[in-house]
Amino acid sequence: MKKKVALILNVLLIIFEIIGFIITYNTNDPLSPAYYTEDSNFICLVSSIMFVLYYLSGKSATKTLHLFRFTATLNLVLTFFITLFILSNDYGLYEMMIHNEFLIFHTLCPIISLISYLFFEKYRSHKNNIMFKAPIFTFVYGLIMFLLNILKVMDGPYSFFQVYEHSIVSTLVSFVGIAIAVIVITFTLFEIKKKIKI
Repeated sequence: MKKKVALILNVLLIIFEIIGFIITYNTNDPLSPAYYTEDSNFICLVSSIMFVLYYLSGKSATKTLHLFRFTATLNLVLTFFITLFILSNDYGLYEMMIHNEFLIFHTLCPIISLISYLFFEKYRSHKNNIMFKAPIFTFVYGLIMFLLNILKVMDGPYSFFQVYEHSIVSTLVSFVGIAIAVIVITFTLFEIKKKIKI
Protein backbone atom coordinates (compact mmCIF):
# COMPACT_ATOMS: atom_id res chain seq x y z
CA MET A 1 0.00 0.00 0.00
CA LYS A 2 2.79 2.44 0.94
CA LYS A 3 4.53 1.79 -2.39
CA LYS A 4 1.35 2.77 -4.23
CA VAL A 5 1.05 5.94 -2.16
CA ALA A 6 4.69 6.76 -2.99
CA LEU A 7 3.90 6.19 -6.68
CA ILE A 8 0.88 8.51 -6.52
CA LEU A 9 2.86 11.21 -4.70
CA ASN A 10 5.71 11.06 -7.21
CA VAL A 11 3.26 11.23 -10.11
CA LEU A 12 1.77 14.31 -8.43
CA LEU A 13 5.25 15.80 -8.14
CA ILE A 14 5.85 15.25 -11.86
CA ILE A 15 2.53 16.88 -12.76
CA PHE A 16 3.03 19.84 -10.41
CA GLU A 17 6.62 20.41 -11.51
CA ILE A 18 5.63 20.46 -15.19
CA ILE A 19 2.76 22.86 -14.42
CA GLY A 20 5.15 25.05 -12.40
CA PHE A 21 7.65 25.34 -15.24
CA ILE A 22 4.86 26.04 -17.73
CA ILE A 23 3.52 28.84 -15.50
CA THR A 24 7.04 30.25 -15.15
CA TYR A 25 7.52 30.24 -18.92
CA ASN A 26 4.09 31.73 -19.65
CA THR A 27 4.53 34.55 -17.12
CA ASN A 28 7.88 35.53 -18.69
CA ASP A 29 9.75 34.77 -15.47
CA PRO A 30 13.35 33.75 -16.16
CA LEU A 31 14.14 30.07 -16.57
CA SER A 32 17.76 29.93 -15.52
CA PRO A 33 20.13 27.57 -13.67
CA ALA A 34 21.13 30.63 -11.63
CA TYR A 35 17.92 30.17 -9.63
CA TYR A 36 18.23 27.51 -6.95
CA THR A 37 14.45 27.19 -6.86
CA GLU A 38 14.34 26.08 -10.47
CA ASP A 39 17.38 23.83 -10.09
CA SER A 40 15.98 22.06 -7.03
CA ASN A 41 12.57 21.58 -8.63
CA PHE A 42 14.13 20.27 -11.84
CA ILE A 43 16.15 17.75 -9.80
CA CYS A 44 12.90 16.77 -8.09
CA LEU A 45 11.20 16.31 -11.46
CA VAL A 46 14.02 14.03 -12.67
CA SER A 47 14.10 12.04 -9.42
CA SER A 48 10.32 11.50 -9.47
CA ILE A 49 10.41 10.36 -13.09
CA MET A 50 13.15 7.90 -12.10
CA PHE A 51 11.05 6.68 -9.17
CA VAL A 52 7.97 6.10 -11.33
CA LEU A 53 9.98 4.26 -14.00
CA TYR A 54 11.57 1.98 -11.40
CA TYR A 55 8.19 1.28 -9.83
CA LEU A 56 6.56 0.42 -13.16
CA SER A 57 9.50 -1.79 -14.15
CA GLY A 58 9.11 -3.81 -10.97
CA LYS A 59 12.78 -3.35 -10.11
CA SER A 60 14.04 -2.57 -6.62
CA ALA A 61 15.11 1.00 -5.95
CA THR A 62 18.83 1.53 -6.56
CA LYS A 63 21.36 3.58 -4.61
CA THR A 64 21.30 6.13 -7.43
CA LEU A 65 17.54 6.55 -7.17
CA HIS A 66 17.81 6.88 -3.39
CA LEU A 67 20.51 9.53 -3.75
CA PHE A 68 18.43 11.50 -6.27
CA ARG A 69 15.29 11.43 -4.13
CA PHE A 70 17.21 12.33 -0.97
CA THR A 71 19.00 15.18 -2.79
CA ALA A 72 15.75 16.45 -4.31
CA THR A 73 13.98 16.41 -0.95
CA LEU A 74 16.91 18.11 0.79
CA ASN A 75 17.03 20.83 -1.88
CA LEU A 76 13.29 21.46 -1.71
CA VAL A 77 13.18 21.58 2.08
CA LEU A 78 16.05 24.08 2.02
CA THR A 79 14.18 26.08 -0.62
CA PHE A 80 11.06 26.07 1.57
CA PHE A 81 12.87 27.37 4.67
CA ILE A 82 14.97 29.99 2.86
CA THR A 83 11.85 31.26 1.11
CA LEU A 84 9.83 31.28 4.32
CA PHE A 85 12.42 32.96 6.56
CA ILE A 86 14.54 35.06 4.16
CA LEU A 87 12.94 35.76 0.79
CA SER A 88 9.49 36.36 2.29
CA ASN A 89 10.97 39.19 4.33
CA ASP A 90 12.21 40.81 1.11
CA TYR A 91 9.21 40.24 -1.15
CA GLY A 92 6.27 39.21 1.04
CA LEU A 93 4.89 35.87 2.22
CA TYR A 94 2.05 35.70 -0.31
CA GLU A 95 4.30 36.61 -3.23
CA MET A 96 6.92 34.01 -2.34
CA MET A 97 4.82 31.11 -1.04
CA ILE A 98 1.47 31.28 -2.83
CA HIS A 99 1.61 33.49 -5.94
CA ASN A 100 1.80 31.82 -9.38
CA GLU A 101 4.46 29.09 -9.73
CA PHE A 102 5.79 29.74 -6.23
CA LEU A 103 2.81 27.89 -4.73
CA ILE A 104 4.16 24.83 -6.54
CA PHE A 105 7.93 25.42 -6.33
CA HIS A 106 8.19 26.86 -2.83
CA THR A 107 5.29 25.21 -1.00
CA LEU A 108 3.51 22.19 -2.51
CA CYS A 109 6.42 20.26 -3.99
CA PRO A 110 8.68 20.59 -0.92
CA ILE A 111 5.86 19.31 1.32
CA ILE A 112 4.84 16.46 -0.99
CA SER A 113 8.43 15.38 -1.61
CA LEU A 114 9.20 15.38 2.11
CA ILE A 115 6.12 13.30 2.98
CA SER A 116 6.73 10.84 0.15
CA TYR A 117 10.44 10.36 0.84
CA LEU A 118 10.18 10.00 4.61
CA PHE A 119 7.00 7.99 5.02
CA PHE A 120 6.28 6.05 1.83
CA GLU A 121 9.44 5.43 -0.21
CA LYS A 122 11.38 2.27 0.63
CA TYR A 123 15.10 1.86 -0.01
CA ARG A 124 17.19 -1.19 0.81
CA SER A 125 20.32 0.66 1.91
CA HIS A 126 20.74 3.73 4.08
CA LYS A 127 24.48 4.19 4.37
CA ASN A 128 26.17 7.28 5.75
CA ASN A 129 27.82 8.16 2.42
CA ILE A 130 24.48 9.26 0.97
CA MET A 131 24.34 11.93 3.68
CA PHE A 132 27.63 13.37 2.42
CA LYS A 133 26.78 13.14 -1.27
CA ALA A 134 23.31 14.74 -1.13
CA PRO A 135 24.44 18.31 -0.18
CA ILE A 136 27.20 18.46 -2.83
CA PHE A 137 24.98 20.18 -5.41
CA THR A 138 23.91 22.86 -2.92
CA PHE A 139 27.46 23.65 -1.79
CA VAL A 140 28.79 23.75 -5.38
CA TYR A 141 25.89 25.99 -6.42
CA GLY A 142 26.49 28.34 -3.49
CA LEU A 143 30.23 28.62 -4.10
CA ILE A 144 29.72 29.31 -7.80
CA MET A 145 27.10 31.99 -7.13
CA PHE A 146 29.26 33.72 -4.51
CA LEU A 147 32.27 33.61 -6.84
CA LEU A 148 30.31 35.01 -9.80
CA ASN A 149 29.02 37.83 -7.59
CA ILE A 150 32.52 38.58 -6.27
CA LEU A 151 33.81 38.73 -9.87
CA LYS A 152 30.81 40.94 -10.79
CA VAL A 153 29.72 38.49 -13.47
CA MET A 154 26.33 38.26 -11.76
CA ASP A 155 24.27 40.31 -9.36
CA GLY A 156 22.27 37.95 -7.18
CA PRO A 157 19.98 36.28 -8.05
CA TYR A 158 19.28 36.28 -4.31
CA SER A 159 20.03 39.13 -1.93
CA PHE A 160 22.44 37.10 0.23
CA PHE A 161 24.68 36.57 -2.83
CA GLN A 162 24.99 40.32 -3.50
CA VAL A 163 28.35 40.67 -1.76
CA TYR A 164 28.93 44.30 -2.75
CA GLU A 165 25.67 45.44 -1.20
CA HIS A 166 26.52 43.98 2.21
CA SER A 167 29.45 44.11 4.60
CA ILE A 168 32.03 41.31 4.62
CA VAL A 169 30.77 40.23 8.03
CA SER A 170 27.17 40.09 6.80
CA THR A 171 28.21 38.07 3.75
CA LEU A 172 30.19 35.61 5.87
CA VAL A 173 27.29 35.25 8.31
CA SER A 174 24.93 34.50 5.40
CA PHE A 175 27.32 31.96 3.90
CA VAL A 176 27.99 30.18 7.20
CA GLY A 177 24.32 30.33 8.20
CA ILE A 178 23.15 28.70 4.97
CA ALA A 179 25.92 26.09 5.19
CA ILE A 180 24.87 25.19 8.73
CA ALA A 181 21.22 25.01 7.63
CA VAL A 182 22.16 22.58 4.84
CA ILE A 183 24.11 20.38 7.25
CA VAL A 184 21.35 20.40 9.89
CA ILE A 185 18.59 19.62 7.37
CA THR A 186 20.69 16.87 5.75
CA PHE A 187 21.46 15.21 9.07
CA THR A 188 17.86 15.55 10.29
CA LEU A 189 16.36 14.04 7.13
CA PHE A 190 18.89 11.22 7.19
CA GLU A 191 18.25 10.33 10.82
CA ILE A 192 14.46 10.55 10.55
CA LYS A 193 14.44 8.37 7.43
CA LYS A 194 16.73 5.83 9.10
CA LYS A 195 14.40 5.51 12.10
CA ILE A 196 11.17 5.24 10.14
CA LYS A 197 10.46 1.61 9.30
CA ILE A 198 8.69 1.10 5.99
